[in-house]
Amino acid sequence: DLASGDDLFDIVVADKTLSEERAKKYFRQVVRAVQYAHARGVWHGKLRLEDFKVNGKTDSVSIVDFGMKLILDGQSRPPRAGTFTRCLPVLNWSSPEYINAETIGEFASDMWTCGALLFAMVAGMMPFDSQRPNDVHRLIQRGEYNFPERCQVSGELEDFISKLLCVDVETRLTAAEALQHPWLAEEATEPLQAPGTA
Repeated sequence: DLASGDDLFDIVVADKTLSEERAKKYFRQVVRAVQYAHARGVWHGKLRLEDFKVNGKTDSVSIVDFGMKLILDGQSRPPRAGTFTRCLPVLNWSSPEYINAETIGEFASDMWTCGALLFAMVAGMMPFDSQRPNDVHRLIQRGEYNFPERCQVSGELEDFISKLLCVDVETRLTAAEALQHPWLAEEATEPLQAPGTA
């Protein structure tokens, strides 16, 4: 079935920011969809808020774009990040390993992007933002970001985002680990089912 509804980008733009509870409701579904893909060896590569549709009647979230997906087997890795530099339209979502043109470790790059998406939902802005691309590169490589003063978030959410926007790919949360984090863990124990896709 084709997914219908507004994309997450339009919802965030219209509402400026989302409450933690609303963001949690949407983001849990985002991570479950990413976990479902990763469990089947599918690496997305360019997740954006525009890639998710929210059904206005059910509040269900569906991935609607897998345009850059890579299907990996147990032995393979995605190609060097520099291969895709021209294909990524939103620099601010890029992971440090992508910016550094390093071999991307498994699915960790998708999880960095998930952290950036969640930040945007609750803060109404990108975590790494500057008019100068080189400054954006530097901020991403260092994992330096700050919530705007107007944005009041819980300590658990700050901790959660810090573990997604973690420069070290070895300690960055996986999708499965993210679903067990205290901020997101509630209601995340349901059996894993295929998420809606278009």
